[in-house]
Amino acid sequence: MKKERTLLEDFVILLLHPEKGRLMAQGNTLAQAVAIAALTGLLQEEILVVGEGRVRAKGMRLTGNKVYDVILRKIHYADKPRSFRYWTRKFYFSGGRFLKDTLCQLVQKNILYERERSFLNVFSYKTYFPVKNGTRRDLLRWLQPVVYGEEPPDLRAAVLLQLLDSCNLGRVVVRKRADLRMFRKKIKMFRQDRKIMGEYADFLKEVKKAAAVSEAVPGV
Repeated sequence: MKKERTLLEDFVILLLHPEKGRLMAQGNTLAQAVAIAALTGLLQEEILVVGEGRVRAKGMRLTGNKVYDVILRKIHYADKPRSFRYWTRKFYFSGGRFLKDTLCQLVQKNILYERERSFLNVFSYKTYFPVKNGTRRDLLRWLQPVVYGEEPPDLRAAVLLQLLDSCNLGRVVVRKRADLRMFRKKIKMFRQDRKIMGEYADFLKEVKKAAAVSEAVPGV
């Protein structure tokens, strides 16, 4: 997809209800998925690298992306290289902040616009909508042929679909609810196919585990 958007930004756009402008997922599973999306995006952009099962930063050049730079500093200045699993757990507790920062970045980039609403004229909350009507639609047009077997997936598409699955949001991309079973089978296939996942296969198992995070642990 478009280079001006990160993998995490695309994930957040997909999470927003197209009519209500609110996130369709919440809680600890979402916090974990957000952390995984941020880390995986950095790996794909080769700002982070993986070697011998450990994640390392390729130098200390800040990106200007608030979420990325928080992660980059932590990993670069860590006392020793750590596993992907370690960092997903570490940043899990920052998932809510990463989400808010990403929404702000999308507004600053003029990709989303923000509306403030209130409930019973007392409780205020924010909603977000794409500035261009086709932004979310284009993402779905890219992902749906992958789901329905019309196009081979690349890693970015496979990760986004797994993240949606971890949040029980397969309905976002399927054309009809009856296709959800097929969607889940396709996700399972992606997870097991090293031709698709390559060197990230073992690390992206964390995406599946995100759905099993205990609600007893504070998240977002």
